[in-house]
Amino acid sequence: MRFVQEKTFVAVGDQRVRKVDVRLVLATNRNLPDEVAQGRFRADLYYRINVFTLNLPALNERGDDPLLMARHFVQKFACQYNKDITDFSNASLDKLGDYHWPGNVRELRNCMMRAVILCSGAYIEPEHLILQEQSDDNVVPIKPNVASIASTNTNDVSEPQSEELVQIAELLAEVVALAKQQTKVLSVSNWLEKQWLNQCVLKWGSLYQVAQQLGQSESTIRRRYAKLNKQDFSHDELFPLTERCNHLLVSMLDTETHSVLWPSIEATLHQIVIQQDVSQQHKAKLLDVTQPTLRKIIQQSQG
Repeated sequence: MRFVQEKTFVAVGDQRVRKVDVRLVLATNRNLPDEVAQGRFRADLYYRINVFTLNLPALNERGDDPLLMARHFVQKFACQYNKDITDFSNASLDKLGDYHWPGNVRELRNCMMRAVILCSGAYIEPEHLILQEQSDDNVVPIKPNVASIASTNTNDVSEPQSEELVQIAELLAEVVALAKQQTKVLSVSNWLEKQWLNQCVLKWGSLYQVAQQLGQSESTIRRRYAKLNKQDFSHDELFPLTERCNHLLVSMLDTETHSVLWPSIEATLHQIVIQQDVSQQHKAKLLDVTQPTLRKIIQQSQG
């Protein structure tokens, strides 16, 4: 409060009062007067920061801005991924015009990135636009047969809900498409396992508990966890996909079928990679396995 009002502060462990010359620019998506009235925001702080207010309209209230920004991002990502994409098809323009963009610019940017990754022609088509509120249109070109994966890998144990696996399959299809574009092939398998183990640790608190819950050897879990955390997956394009993956894994770990989740998720990734039109060597790198192991995976998926 002193810092906001008087622009002074005392550093931890110090006794000197220091003065700074700063301008505070604060942002929120909440109605602060309502928050103050409900007791969720300090009234004395609100009256100190409420000097001049700018209300920014949501993206769907900005006229043609969403389409202009969509074209900007498509051009940017088409250049980044070396794709010759001209524009949106008329059907895609209709789909974009009907959408309200609840996630504003960040959602639009990520949507355009996915569309560019999935597009293989000159025009962005409706099936390339995966929109949150239009689930009927959320079609991804690469979608494994979830039912066959579950029946092959769960050993008659109650499987995760197929809708959750479908969402994971859609996400992994995007990650694989992105990984194929990289100069150095990204191991999607290691990236996925790292997210999985991180979420398991967050849920159960320790690697010992993770091993107990998953019915695996603690030493194996510790070895994999240490190895995966040494690998760097901090790609800008991968960040939004990592966020989505973690959100899905948290939701799936809340079910009672967590002991069979990983085999089902891993099998989903295997089938997506197998379906790719790339060399066997490339597929092995995406899964971080040897080619003999890849042949076994292919045989198991076909069986």
